[in-house]
Amino acid sequence: ANSPDDKSIMTYLVMYFKAFSKVKDTGKHARRIGKLVGSRRIHAELKKRFEDAAKELLAWFDEHKDEVSSAPLTTIDEAQKELTAITDFRRGVLADKAREVAAAAALLSQLQVRLRTDGRAEYVAPAGLAELNMHLDALAAAAEARSKEIRGNLERLRKIELLTTRLLGKTMRVQDWASRAKKLLACPLGDSVTAVAANDASHEAFEAELATVEERTKAMGEVVKELEALEASEYGVDLDACTVEVAEVRKLSDERRQALKERSGKLGEIEAAKKKDGKDLIAALQAVQGIVDKARSVAVPSDKASIQAMLEGLPALVDEEKAAAQKVLDGAKAGTEALKELGVTVNEYTSDSVDDVAAKLAQLETAQE
Repeated sequence: ANSPDDKSIMTYLVMYFKAFSKVKDTGKHARRIGKLVGSRRIHAELKKRFEDAAKELLAWFDEHKDEVSSAPLTTIDEAQKELTAITDFRRGVLADKAREVAAAAALLSQLQVRLRTDGRAEYVAPAGLAELNMHLDALAAAAEARSKEIRGNLERLRKIELLTTRLLGKTMRVQDWASRAKKLLACPLGDSVTAVAANDASHEAFEAELATVEERTKAMGEVVKELEALEASEYGVDLDACTVEVAEVRKLSDERRQALKERSGKLGEIEAAKKKDGKDLIAALQAVQGIVDKARSVAVPSDKASIQAMLEGLPALVDEEKAAAQKVLDGAKAGTEALKELGVTVNEYTSDSVDDVAAKLAQLETAQE
């Protein structure tokens, strides 16, 4: 608004020429006019250069005001690529624009100096043209903030990857251990007191190992909480399934502990019964064998009266001995049934020994005849 146009300048020049034509020293005034025209030309040139540069920069800032992305990053690769891009943008493009803004500011400063030197009013730039530094600073601040955000996000994603890798490895090891543990807990309890005692000792060591695995599983739960705090959307680990596996092993372990205890007590009873019933059966065999031997060792007298007397008394003697042997045999059979109730089906004191006693009684029948 304060700068005259070309037509006005020409009008002023005509007026000056008319006024100076009446003056004798026209050369001096001509030099003044020339100097004035030259200053105006320089002012106009500096002004044009500044405004062209400023307008071009403003257009670029407006076009790239959304250059800095705010999109969420979900992978390390995405974050790394954008961090590289934003770093290149700050060091390259923004640095170049900063130099261009500085050059435009230098033009404006040069223009203002010339205007003051020539006694002219200070140049007032159109709206927006004097705010280049503000636009540059805003874009630089956005780029710096985004760079910090990406670095923080990249650190978070790397931590998530590390925790996820560790958690996955621990989960696989626990599940593998649980599979082997279930097979171990399905092994036979043992057929003897000694075998059951050995299995019981092994089970105590297993339960200590199980307690350690349970603690590790709880620790894995803390890792999952840490991942959730890091806003990890996916980490590829089913901790609930792993926890269920360990709980199943604990249940099977408790059941095996109880089964070993019951088995140990039962085998103790069986051992005691076997000792008692074994002694009774051996006594029965010895008694019956004695009866058979006694019946067979009866001497036959030579005289008729003695033979008659022996024959009359022998049935009663044999029947008495046979009854005693049968009583022992019945006791042995009862002991055998008791063993069967305790779960013993075949052993050195059962069916074979009872059959031996019955055979001896049959021999006694033969001796009587």
